[in-house]
Amino acid sequence: MAMNSPIDPATVKKPALDLAVVLDHSGSMAGSDKLTYARDGVKLLVDALGPEDRLTFVIFDDTAQTLFGPAPVTDKAAVKALVDKVGPAGGTNLYDGIEAGYKAIQASPEQTQRRVIFLTDGVATAGNTDPKAIAAMSAGYNKKGLGLTTIGLGGDVNGPLLQGLAEKGGGNYYFVEKAAAVTEVFTEELAFFVAPIAYDLTLTLTEVPNYAVNKVYGSNLFEPVAGGGGGTIQIPSVFLVSRTSTKPGPTGGRRGGGSAILADLAAKTKLDAAKHDVAKLSLRYRLPGTTTYETQDVTVTHDGIPGVAPEGGYYETDGVKKNTLVLSFFLAFQEASKSATSGKVKEAIDLLTAFKAKIEPKIATTDEDLVDDLKILDQFVAVLKKTAP
Repeated sequence: MAMNSPIDPATVKKPALDLAVVLDHSGSMAGSDKLTYARDGVKLLVDALGPEDRLTFVIFDDTAQTLFGPAPVTDKAAVKALVDKVGPAGGTNLYDGIEAGYKAIQASPEQTQRRVIFLTDGVATAGNTDPKAIAAMSAGYNKKGLGLTTIGLGGDVNGPLLQGLAEKGGGNYYFVEKAAAVTEVFTEELAFFVAPIAYDLTLTLTEVPNYAVNKVYGSNLFEPVAGGGGGTIQIPSVFLVSRTSTKPGPTGGRRGGGSAILADLAAKTKLDAAKHDVAKLSLRYRLPGTTTYETQDVTVTHDGIPGVAPEGGYYETDGVKKNTLVLSFFLAFQEASKSATSGKVKEAIDLLTAFKAKIEPKIATTDEDLVDDLKILDQFVAVLKKTAP
């Protein structure tokens, strides 16, 4: 399931930006030069801001502190000097840090691009540490049209929490393994979002008599209908994007953040091999500055063998194909992990070996992400062989 727009980003005047950058400067940020790279990223972002944009710079450890704004950046050198003075100290108060960012931008009009960019390298250790409370607080501001992008730096972050916060906030979640790769994230965010094009969006997947929905991948926002029959995804704000490449950045950072929503369906009735309905999709949203809603309904059909995909699959775009292959890797790794942790190590190795033989011919050698996935698969098998009885 994908949503597209006929609007060309090159023809859209970028709206004024009201941006709050919230930076974790807890003691752990001292390791691997993480704080140094994060500061460099913030300074690049400051350089990219225009005269109509507003910035708030918040840092947090055990508490949150606003060092600049909300205000236009008229003296960039002074603001960058302020960023350079931030040193590592204290714990990690995610709740207060995020809320301070939201509060700084909530007074701007809806047509403004209102966004919080939040970076942390750890889990909550101070203030309100309850992930559910953090998510509920953030969702309340999202309903007001305030966006959130989250950056998890290193393997100690609560990835599911940060991803969920970004999804509900209409933003990206970046998982950054290498500290050096965090620099480009800040400037990339400014180029990625061009303009808010829709608010209060609801995507509804409705089952038809022929097929049942097993599971939906790619979004934690999917809410199944009680008793079955499909479900909905609700997104407070949607932005027109101008990114033209899915390749990793120049510093080698490989960052997560799904761009596809895939539904796994199963045939539940015996059908003839003729064109038949698979599912129904409905889209509802309102344009910025309006109170009326636009709607669109689509019926998905299939004219092959019921419940069976065509040989080699069917993909409307290369992007859909790539995301389907990425999902296949995820499911294979998941099944292999279940087998291995239950003591069936040889079964896990056989599963991954068979999967590699099936999927490798489908992968173009020019796609760095999928080639990396094959390397990870080989590493996974190597680890399993060392633990096999």
